[in-house]
Amino acid sequence: MDGIFIGCVFNHAIGDGTSYWMFFNAWAEIARCKATGNEVSLSWLPVHDRWFIGGYEEPPIKLSYSSPAEFIVRFAPPPLRERMFHFSNGTLAELKATANQECGKCTTFNL
Repeated sequence: MDGIFIGCVFNHAIGDGTSYWMFFNAWAEIARCKATGNEVSLSWLPVHDRWFIGGYEEPPIKLSYSSPAEFIVRFAPPPLRERMFHFSNGTLAELKATANQECGKCTTFNL
């Protein structure tokens, strides 16, 4: 049987495992309906309401920041380091011979 696997990442700051599986099941239902030519109808409709536990109208905790820039720290990547390896033709021939002995046919591209 042929098929396709799609990898997916879900951040737990956005949702929980239940909402992850509800999303995946909804996606599968949509795909099945489209494949059979049927009208799309989901068994569980998604909930897009924002709410807080206990019926709070506003967030229950107030942060003492006036701007998100005060508490969001952007990642600064370290400087890029690069390594160059140079092999002589003789060394490449030895490596290729060793690889051919251990793994079978090996191809190298000399630039």
